Amino acid sequence: MNKILYICISLIVLGIGIQAQLNPSQISTNQQNENDVNALNYALTLEHLEAAFYVQGQNTFNTSSFIDAGLPASAYNYVSLIRDHELAHVSLLQNALGSRAIAPCNYNFSYAMSSVYAYIATARLLEETGVSAYDGAANSINSAAYLTTAATIATIEARHASYLNQLLSFVALQNITGTPSYNESLTQNQTYPFSPFPGNFDTAIDPATILTAASAFISSCPALPTLPVIAYTFTPYNFTNVNNNFTFLNVSGQYLTSNQYQNDNLVLNYSLTLELLGRAFYSAVRNFTAEQFIAAGYSYATWNNVQMIIAHELAHVEFLNSTLIARNAVPARSCTYNIAQYTANVSAALNFARVLENLEVTAYDGAINRLTQFDLITGAATIATVEARHGNYLNNVLGGI
Repeated sequence: MNKILYICISLIVLGIGIQAQLNPSQISTNQQNENDVNALNYALTLEHLEAAFYVQGQNTFNTSSFIDAGLPASAYNYVSLIRDHELAHVSLLQNALGSRAIAPCNYNFSYAMSSVYAYIATARLLEETGVSAYDGAANSINSAAYLTTAATIATIEARHASYLNQLLSFVALQNITGTPSYNESLTQNQTYPFSPFPGNFDTAIDPATILTAASAFISSCPALPTLPVIAYTFTPYNFTNVNNNFTFLNVSGQYLTSNQYQNDNLVLNYSLTLELLGRAFYSAVRNFTAEQFIAAGYSYATWNNVQMIIAHELAHVEFLNSTLIARNAVPARSCTYNIAQYTANVSAALNFARVLENLEVTAYDGAINRLTQFDLITGAATIATVEARHGNYLNNVLGGI
């Protein structure tokens, strides 16, 4: 068997093995240590806030309010789904923490409830904050099951953020142009004022900074959480020279064992294998012009956003490849791909892109708890949430959620 093909198959099998073992219901109180409890209560504090916000907002506004603001009826229903997600996150974290679960605070959302625009703008702010919060706290979690659960919540928050960026862009463009813009009927001079995916990596922010931002909406609180101790705050710039920045420590501040170090390399190569498939696919998609997107019934904005997705995927390949080289590991190489049918036309390409991006979300969520090195955990989290933004955007373009 060709060696490259063997590596590809081996890594894909590894991915299936990881995926099959993970389920948020595996959370068990006997796995907790004090920092994990603090991390979960920190997350619960934010989820309480988000859930209360959406419950109040969906009771304040209705379908007609959204339509009057220039949005389709489906937007109200989608935000109701976001509310339900946040309530589910609260329930999951409360069940995991049991008697140690922190109580909700009292909140002041008066400005946010003054108009649909203010409501959506605040929702976007909260969801973006949630993404950065989960990405920033991921490396504080010791329990593999807790880490997986946090990762899957983070990517849901990223999907919310992607959608709300789109929704806020539509409202903003309608205010600018005076014409309905939800259907993406944007001209060649119009792109989204609020990008569904602002960068190659999402921004991980430390708990203290996040809690300070959240306090703007808190009027009183029975207790604030004891913040988890995080090992590292990641930004892509830390990896400009990865040899000088890696510390090879786990989330407990201990040096990695040889087996942990090598296993991290396997997980990185598993991720790289999927990203290389994406690079090959998007290299073909890049050949489609804006005019071809428009002729296929899509917009210039869709073409422009796909160009950003392509740039992000190339950056992920570069990050993973450079990281592996810095670790004296051999990076996975490209396989031979049978993707011609998926790049035959714009619609076929967008449909396959949606499958690919959502697959990558599942892959990162499923593999993150196999990483040991704390800065790699944070790096993987910031990639996973970007992939979730891509997946959400493509779902919306193609008529789903």
